Amino acid sequence: MNSNILNYAKELLSGNFADQVAGKLGENADGVKSAISAIIPTIFGGIAQKVANEPSFLSTVISEAKNIFTNHSLSDLSGFISGDSKTPEATQAGSFIYDLFGGKLHVILEKIASFAGIKLENVRKLFDTAQLAALGSIGKHLTDEGGNESSVAAFLSDNKGAFLSAIPASLGFGNLLSGVHEVKQAAPHTAATHSDAHYHNVQPQDKAKGDNRFFVPLILTIIILGLIIWLFRGCWGNEKEHDSVMGSHEDTTAVVSTENNTASASAAGTLDTVTGNYIYNTGDLTTISLPNGTKIEGVGVNSTENKLFQFLNDANATVDTVDKTKGWISFDRLYFKTSSSDLTDESKKQLENISLILKAFPNATVKLGGYTDNSGNPDSNLKLSTSRANAAQAALIADGIEAGRLAAEGYGEQHPIATNETAEGKAQNRRIDVRVTKK
Repeated sequence: MNSNILNYAKELLSGNFADQVAGKLGENADGVKSAISAIIPTIFGGIAQKVANEPSFLSTVISEAKNIFTNHSLSDLSGFISGDSKTPEATQAGSFIYDLFGGKLHVILEKIASFAGIKLENVRKLFDTAQLAALGSIGKHLTDEGGNESSVAAFLSDNKGAFLSAIPASLGFGNLLSGVHEVKQAAPHTAATHSDAHYHNVQPQDKAKGDNRFFVPLILTIIILGLIIWLFRGCWGNEKEHDSVMGSHEDTTAVVSTENNTASASAAGTLDTVTGNYIYNTGDLTTISLPNGTKIEGVGVNSTENKLFQFLNDANATVDTVDKTKGWISFDRLYFKTSSSDLTDESKKQLENISLILKAFPNATVKLGGYTDNSGNPDSNLKLSTSRANAAQAALIADGIEAGRLAAEGYGEQHPIATNETAEGKAQNRRIDVRVTKK
């Protein structure tokens, strides 16, 4: 039954698919085929790894798969390449793919683009289309073949290692995917000051099972066939102008000068034209070793987490109590669901990391600020930025941070950190920022 999932995915993206897509994208067909050969195992490997680390994510996979297979046409996925990126399909699948890979998605896309020799934006479109095929094939298994959560879980678990092995070694995704969803925490210290460590639960890492000398070659053979599984289609959520990341750089008692803001420093990244989000390049992966023994793995050296940790851990770094426009740090993976202040799953992960850092520095207090771009009504923008700053604050409180250590305020479209004349600038201005107010 598991093989039927791969076979249907292959069927959806076989035949003249690569040639048709290459023509629409203005790319070489061989380059498209190379990209898909990397994308397929990357998506399946990403899903399998995340489900292994976060079993609750399986319910999201099941829900998305059933919805795509039941409500959307999968008969000609090449047509999706030139379709409207703001359709419900794009919104649904795009949100899923970002929840899956989060801040590492941009790195993955860049590497595949270089590997296949095609444009970055076209790799993204292929990623989306492959995700539709993959979720659609799982949906067919569940809807038409009597499958259930257990059979899908077995399919992902049994083939996880093979998926990761099937990714071209030159991409180096094996280590990236195996660590991107994990946050490890050491055993709680006996000291009372760290007794709140139990608020953050660590997902168990995948364990090897039994003797695989016969099983592994068999699975690798299946996977080589499965590589042809032109699969998956990631329809990213079409977040509107004010449905992305936002943040703040001021206290109400201060006049803001953006040139003084830490968060306003030019940050490397790219605009996701489907969601409208600005995807930051957070650099090479690193591990943060906190003073209480907690470790946060798989975050970028330029990530919000690492910047906050470095400031709190540096005895010589002081809070500027005079110029409160200084010291702001923009969140790089904080997103909200369309037209609401509901955080996406990936955003919750970053906030969980922030809570771990704050628990390791129990004397620290912070302020969260919400910002929008200048589109729309200023009063509505102010309300939206406030509700989202409050949502981020509430998430930290729910994760065990005392309310008295947190403050939140929305500033609407005031004090942008980038131009509002471009889509890229608007995306950066829609943000949540954090500032240490006491160490």
